[in-house]
Amino acid sequence: METQDKTWGKNTVIHSSENSIVCFAEIDPGGFCSVHIHEDRHNWFQVAEGSVTIHIWNHTDQDAEGIPANYELTSDSDPICLEAGIPHQFYSEEGCKLVEVYTPASDSPINFDDIIRLRLNL
Repeated sequence: METQDKTWGKNTVIHSSENSIVCFAEIDPGGFCSVHIHEDRHNWFQVAEGSVTIHIWNHTDQDAEGIPANYELTSDSDPICLEAGIPHQFYSEEGCKLVEVYTPASDSPINFDDIIRLRLNL
């Protein structure tokens, strides 16, 4: 298993194949990622511990301007799936542990390098 230090915490890839990637993310208190999209991957989130807010912008708003919809997820929440191309960002005030699952948006093998960062700030 490969663990990467991130500005927001740690991310460990626990499974990787051409059809899926499964990661265990540990988000530090106050941690957040950039506003970004995945061109070719769907992105599932399931919280194991703590809580996280997922900011989601309108699918047609590729520059992530305007007011996002905010989804608060806890370990009691159902998983949420973001389709490929949806601008999004996560933020955890108290810190959390979550599982992310990526699946391909097409019949092609999963593209590991499909991330487009739109901006870095919260």
